[in-house]
Amino acid sequence: DLLSVGDSGMILTSGMNGTLDGSDINGHIYLINPLDESWLDLVSDSNFSQDFNSSFYPECPGPLDTDDFSAHGLALKKIEQSYFDLYITSHGAREAVEIFNLDLRDADPKLTWRGCVPLDETIMHNSVAILSDGGFITTQFMTWAGGVESAFSGEAKGSLVTWRPGGQPTIMPGSELGGPNGIVTSEDERYVYVAAFPASEVVRFDLA
Repeated sequence: DLLSVGDSGMILTSGMNGTLDGSDINGHIYLINPLDESWLDLVSDSNFSQDFNSSFYPECPGPLDTDDFSAHGLALKKIEQSYFDLYITSHGAREAVEIFNLDLRDADPKLTWRGCVPLDETIMHNSVAILSDGGFITTQFMTWAGGVESAFSGEAKGSLVTWRPGGQPTIMPGSELGGPNGIVTSEDERYVYVAAFPASEVVRFDLA
């Protein structure tokens, strides 16, 4: 996935691990400068750090395993100029939404891991949208047992999963779709828009 990083001109991209094709590849989170075509792998960079907020993410079992993660869906929320919350759906050592701060206020970009919200290990969660209270909504793309072909064919059914601080990940009633993929909320968070992959549709849910 790719995201434009505020007004910085930079592009953030995810890099999955080799789970789908069986290759021995670890995950990546890349920051790309399209002007000079330079790039930085933020997790393997010397500026990467982990500052676990266990009180806000009490169900998270511990720090990110930087040798076994898979960066998939991306969502950014601006906190202040050049400083962002970054949420990713990740596989690898655990199925979870991993939560970071991305700091571009200095010349050297800095990524800091803050915590995670574990999800159902039998399901590949695809995209994620950040909510104003620090929660999120994520999409259940397919079961790992069914594989990618089940999503292509429309056989795989998934729902939207919502997490709010202090709560547990919860399936949103009535949100089942075939292969739900990309997700975004409206600015007032009343509506959520989801790409239903095999049907080639965008579906809108009214959260009110």
